[in-house]
Amino acid sequence: MAEERIRGALRGEAGWDVFYQLPLDRSRYVMPSQVPNHLVPPLEALPRRTPVTSGGELEAIRARAAVELLEDFRTTAPRLDRHSSAP
Repeated sequence: MAEERIRGALRGEAGWDVFYQLPLDRSRYVMPSQVPNHLVPPLEALPRRTPVTSGGELEAIRARAAVELLEDFRTTAPRLDRHSSAP
């Protein structure tokens, strides 16, 4: 179908100008200021999937994480910076 339109435009006197003509109706190019409701569903809060944790539980998690991180720092060899300007 598109190939037929191209061939028809090339056979005519106008050539490519007829085939690539843009419509002059400017309302086609105006962006809407509001998002149509049928395109975007209403926002709803998602149900919570994790249990509520207390401050004491979070503090215990932080303490365990700190111990693990410190242990990693003690057992991991330092990496030398290849791009360092120091000799």
